This record gives sequence, C-alpha cells and structure tokens, in this order.
Amino acid sequence: GAPLFTVSNQNGFQARFYVGPDEIEQIKTGARVYISESTHPIEGRITQVSLTMDSQRQAFPVTAFFDVESRRIFSGMGVDIAVEIYRNEKAIVLSRKELVETDMGHAAFLADGAIARQVNVQTGQERGLRVEITGGLHSGDMLVSEGAQQLVADGKLNIVPALITGEALAMLGRGAVGGAQ
Repeated sequence: GAPLFTVSNQNGFQARFYVGPDEIEQIKTGARVYISESTHPIEGRITQVSLTMDSQRQAFPVTAFFDVESRRIFSGMGVDIAVEIYRNEKAIVLSRKELVETDMGHAAFLADGAIARQVNVQTGQERGLRVEITGGLHSGDMLVSEGAQQLVADGKLNIVPALITGEALAMLGRGAVGGAQ
C-alpha cells in the first residue's frame, strides 16, 4: 500500500489548491487556470477535481497542471491561482451605470441620431459592476455611456465629441468632456 516511487515531469509542474463548497460546482476538469506571476501569467489546465471534501480545510482539493518550465516558480512556493469559470469571446459587457431599471427588466439607451432610443436588454453573468448583455444590443450600436439614468425614451441628446489632446484627457478626469445629456 505504500508508494514505491514517484514519476516526475520536468516539463511542467502541478499546483494543488482548495475550493469552498459554494464554488466547487463551477470548477471543471480541463478549465483554464492562471498563476499571476508579475507581468507574465502562467496558463495551465485543471486536471483533477475531488468530490470529497477535506475535513480539516472544509474545502475540496483541486489539482492543476502547468505545462511550462518556469524558473520563477519553485516547489512549496505559495502562488495566487485564478480559475476561468466562464468564457465568451463575443460578449458585450457594460458597466451597471450604463443600464437602467424598467418594468420589463434592464434597458440601455442607444443614440439614434440626436434621439435617445431605449432598448430592453437581457443580462447574463455579472461580476462586480460589470454585466454581460446576452440580448438586445449588437456590436456597432451607439450606446449612451454617460448620463443614462437621467434620460427618457425618445428624449433629445446633446452629443459632445471627445477631443484627443492632452488637455481633453485632463478634462475627462473632471467629467467635462464626452457623454450625453
């Protein structure tokens, strides 16, 4: 019953980390994982997800393999690992301030010439103040990104073109340039 030998892989390394019971359902074998290492994150894949909770840690052990030889990572070293639980390359993601609440759910305003056109949207994943839009908006739509909370459907817009100068960039920090009224 005792291990007689260990096979090591010198072309990569494994990382073992623990995931709480509220997150284990989102962790899947084959998912991408990243070690945040200064300016160059190291990418790997989850190779094993245990379905048995470690009673001491009150969490589930997960193993990831990183197929890279890194001289910056050493055995026994502690690192921060991020697990990619969702990926949508074509997602439209808005800030929560760009959405308004309506009786129908969420909506956004599009600039239709100088008119604010209200469009109902369907939302998906949310992460902090960022919301994925799964329906209602399309790539290339002219979204009103500032002042949406003060707009009414079919209201007039005063579109202020953004300037691309050092002075304009300084004014952007004070909110003097850009947006809609």
